Amino acid sequence: MQFPDNCRRGRGKIQTGARVALARVRGPDLKYDQHGGNHAMKFIAREGRDRGDVKLYALSTCVWCGKVKKLLADLGVKHEFIDVDELTGKQQAMIREQLDTLDPDWRFPCLVIDGGRLCICGYKEKDIREALGS
Repeated sequence: MQFPDNCRRGRGKIQTGARVALARVRGPDLKYDQHGGNHAMKFIAREGRDRGDVKLYALSTCVWCGKVKKLLADLGVKHEFIDVDELTGKQQAMIREQLDTLDPDWRFPCLVIDGGRLCICGYKEKDIREALGS
């Protein structure tokens, strides 16, 4: 799995540039699936006002992803997020399939509302506020 063309990992930050492979880091929020023996993905839930199904696909080192996380927290919106660069093997493959259907360019952050009814990629504060009714 790779970052979009406009993202590159460099010195702990996401910068503009060429494609690179995602880091293979096993995050603390993965749980063991005893049936298949595979590590299952787990979105991290944040409580707040219910504005529908709100999911954020982010990168742990992305400044813009952090800004969207902060905006959602400031708005008090119930949401789930996952840091894609902290996934390994099968989790990356599952996320790749999901992101391919949502945004074939794999732009981060990728905010998905109501199962894909609306997908906002990048830090677009005005669009996010409008979509979440805040």
